[in-house]
Amino acid sequence: MNKRTLLTALCLVPMLLLAQPSLLIRKKNNPGNLRFFGGEQIRIKLKMEEVYIRGTITGFHGDTAISINMVPISLYNIEKIDVRNKSRSFGPKLMLAGPLYMGIGLLNQGQRKNAGILLLPTVSLLASGGILWLLKKREITLGRKYHLYIS
Repeated sequence: MNKRTLLTALCLVPMLLLAQPSLLIRKKNNPGNLRFFGGEQIRIKLKMEEVYIRGTITGFHGDTAISINMVPISLYNIEKIDVRNKSRSFGPKLMLAGPLYMGIGLLNQGQRKNAGILLLPTVSLLASGGILWLLKKREITLGRKYHLYIS
């Protein structure tokens, strides 16, 4: 056996063993995606149901179904997925940055009388963070724009 072939096999086998299946939400023509792994909490709404189902992903069945709390659910029956905890939002970080900016500015000024100058950036950071937090996507409706895959 060739040394190069053996080395390639030794490098590729651990990657295949460590690969973990995940539920992948992809937007059409967009490389960005959200992943849910086994053991994670997920909240979904099925097509014929009116309420959301919350549970833990307990397994993946081929490319067409997942198990939530040991109950197999087809990917085609899922209508919406709650992504509040998965999506990365910049809003709360801006809301935290507002008071921190004012506090650091007051410490740097050392009790000077120009503390009113710090109020405008603080309020603007709080307001912009609050607006971004309110506009954050809370759920994804599957269909034309978003698709589910098991990878």
